Amino acid sequence: MLRRGDLYGLVPASVVTACDTKTSNLCKLLNPVVELKPFLALSLIMRTIPRLSGCVTSKGQLSIQKQNPYPTEIIESSDIQQSDSPESILVKAIQIPASLDKTVQPVTLNISSAGYYLDVIAEQLGVTDASKVLLSR
Repeated sequence: MLRRGDLYGLVPASVVTACDTKTSNLCKLLNPVVELKPFLALSLIMRTIPRLSGCVTSKGQLSIQKQNPYPTEIIESSDIQQSDSPESILVKAIQIPASLDKTVQPVTLNISSAGYYLDVIAEQLGVTDASKVLLSR
C-alpha cells in the first residue's frame, strides 16, 4: 500500500486505534471512557508516541511514522513499487454524515491494491488528509 507524496510512510493514528487490538485494549485500560468515546484513544496514542523509541508524530497531523525511514533504495526495490498492473477493488459502503440535515447515502470506493485505502476514503469525504478520518470498529 503506497501513499502519495509527503504522506508516504505516515500511518494515521485512527488506524492504530481501530485496528491494533493490543493498543486499543491498553487505551481502554488506561481510561475506560475510551470504550464510549473512541476519539480519546487518539489523544492517548499521540501523547505516548514521543516517548517511544523509533516513532514520531507528524507535525499538524494525527499520524505516526518511523523516526528513521527506510532508505530510498529499499523502497524503490520493493515488490509493491514495481507492480505494473495494480488491481482495483470496488467496495460498497455507507456514508453517514455528521449532520442530521444530510442524508445517509451509499458510496462505491475504488481502492487500488497499490494505493492506500484510507486516502480513498478521505478523498470521498472531501478531506485532504487521511489522518483527519476517524475509524471505528
